[in-house]
Amino acid sequence: LSFPHSKKLYRYSTEGEELEHVDLPPSRVFNYQLRSADRIIDFNSVMAGEKQSTKTPDNHYFNSIYEDEKAIYIETWMKIGEGGIQKTRFTHLLLFNKEEKKWYETQNPKGILDIGMLAGVVNDTLYFYEGSMMKYDDKYIKRAVLKPIEE
Repeated sequence: LSFPHSKKLYRYSTEGEELEHVDLPPSRVFNYQLRSADRIIDFNSVMAGEKQSTKTPDNHYFNSIYEDEKAIYIETWMKIGEGGIQKTRFTHLLLFNKEEKKWYETQNPKGILDIGMLAGVVNDTLYFYEGSMMKYDDKYIKRAVLKPIEE
């Protein structure tokens, strides 16, 4: 369980007792800051297209978290820049290597509608599902293989 603004990833027992936590890493692109609105925003008026004197907060958050014996994988959801969802909504991965006790981060965020949501991990292969039908008329299962980049 994690709330990104806490900068920690927590593990709880089924009774709700905190068992452990892992500090989240600094990021080149993910903003942990918790932003709030200065007033209550009525979703119905937003959908009706009424002008709002307040912008809705664009907090970055974790879309999905997966764990296996070797690592913890966190897929993010971030708003970067201005424009519609295709131009502003991006995702990237934070990966915690349990053996090394070290965090890694993908270098280039991808459009959330291009890559989709992290659906599972098998060995070094990540599986993503994109079925919003906002960008494509079809549903896709995509896979990516994790490989370190030498710097």
